[in-house]
Amino acid sequence: MKAPGLATIQDLGWRIGRAIGLPQSGAVDPAAFLTANALVGNPPGAAAIELALAPFSVRFEATRRFATAGAVGEVTLGGAAVEPRTTAVARAGAILTIGPARAGRFGYLAVEGGIDVALTLGSRATYLPTALGGFRGRRLEAGDQVP
Repeated sequence: MKAPGLATIQDLGWRIGRAIGLPQSGAVDPAAFLTANALVGNPPGAAAIELALAPFSVRFEATRRFATAGAVGEVTLGGAAVEPRTTAVARAGAILTIGPARAGRFGYLAVEGGIDVALTLGSRATYLPTALGGFRGRRLEAGDQVP
């Protein structure tokens, strides 16, 4: 994985965090997040990758359906263009690259089956200020292998 300045694992956020002083957390653009998940047949709350400050690239370890939505630029799979807001299949070993958005700030990459990180407060969302949830409580970095 080649991660941009800000790529995190997000879902719709925790609901119990407010009781202990935390904001809701979760996807910044819920409509785009829900669109990406729906395109690959995931339930609405399945975790996905939230992107800001692209470019972003990832190599698939297994064949998976994926979709992008929200603020994403040029999307290519193995060098071939893929339209945002459509479903595509990445074969094992394929490299997906998402370029910087021309407008907007947050884009989403949903993968069939969702991103499988541990639940924190009932959510898979990342909250960076306290290093809670998501993938090790932090933004994604080059070389990460996300389940």
